Amino acid sequence: IEAEYLIVTWLKAGGSCELVETYIRQWLNKFPEELEAEFLIVAWLKAGGSRAAVEEDVKNWLQKYPEDIKTEFVIAEWLKNGGACELVEDSLKKWLTKYPSEMETEFALVAWLDAGGDKETVRDYLLGWLEKYPEEKKTQFVIVSWLDANGERELVREYMERWLNRFPEEKESSLLKEISKSV
Repeated sequence: IEAEYLIVTWLKAGGSCELVETYIRQWLNKFPEELEAEFLIVAWLKAGGSRAAVEEDVKNWLQKYPEDIKTEFVIAEWLKNGGACELVEDSLKKWLTKYPSEMETEFALVAWLDAGGDKETVRDYLLGWLEKYPEEKKTQFVIVSWLDANGERELVREYMERWLNRFPEEKESSLLKEISKSV
């Protein structure tokens, strides 16, 4: 398993994906069901590696670990890199059911919405998350992603106002202030 650590470190340091692609394939073929494959998959996708090279690995890993706390990182990175929503939708639902109110749920919600995933799939989870974290810095990202996905403005209005009241001078709040004018 030490090879996985070295590959991940190489990719995080900005190393070439092409140089380690063969080794990634070997590692994932030898240890297809290891929980640690998450680190390799995420690092590969973050480094700009080909989605096609790990698509089956993502699918298999999510089938094995749909409710692991680390699942959200695989889902989010897959979606951020243009991966199909359909591949991760079932795992996302299972994960959100188990971890609806973790602070990190923000990553999965934002990635899903930004990737064009169905708003209704995450609507109730998004509202639950906003209710728990209405005045956190990260709240702005959830609100903006919802609105960018043409989500119902009134649904997030209260949370947007609370966030703006908490962070009125934040640079990031300028976008929310512009949005609030049209709500």
